[in-house]
Amino acid sequence: MLDQLLCQKNTGNESESQNKPQTTTVPFPLRNSLITALGAMSDVTFIWKYENTSVNIVKEKDPSIRNIHLVDWMPQQALLADSRLDLFITHGGLASTNEVAFSGKPAVMIPVFGDQTRNSRMLERHGSVLVLRKENLQYPDAIMKAVMTVLNDKSFEQRARNLAKLLNNQPESPRDVFLKYFNFVAR
Repeated sequence: MLDQLLCQKNTGNESESQNKPQTTTVPFPLRNSLITALGAMSDVTFIWKYENTSVNIVKEKDPSIRNIHLVDWMPQQALLADSRLDLFITHGGLASTNEVAFSGKPAVMIPVFGDQTRNSRMLERHGSVLVLRKENLQYPDAIMKAVMTVLNDKSFEQRARNLAKLLNNQPESPRDVFLKYFNFVAR
């Protein structure tokens, strides 16, 4: 199914991972705002991780929207590694932040709580992500502007690739560093 979705037009991804409020608990007006914004970008395909796919919130709001696909699970690292993925949208949890940084994909990060703001700002300083404040989720135009800015400004993609290249080409692997210091402490 993911392969079929990734073959459709430009591909963005609305994703969440473990340290987050479930998307099913996001207030109704904010969910509607997201659906309105993403649905208006009909030339971009969005894969949205949504915990309860038995209820199609997109079709309930607007049956004509065809570019938002709800999935209850997705292999996030495999998705980020796919060359057809142009953009990743996430809350900025630590795992997602690391995966985005190492993948070389540009992102829109919408921090909700905890360390997510700091994580998002860290990648923003590298120029590979655009941070959208959660307060702006109520404005479909703000969401569309953030997504289209990252998709159309290729400097986000280039900086994301540069960061990934730097992170993936360290002189010592994390395993080697761990073993070196473990052996040092063990002596």
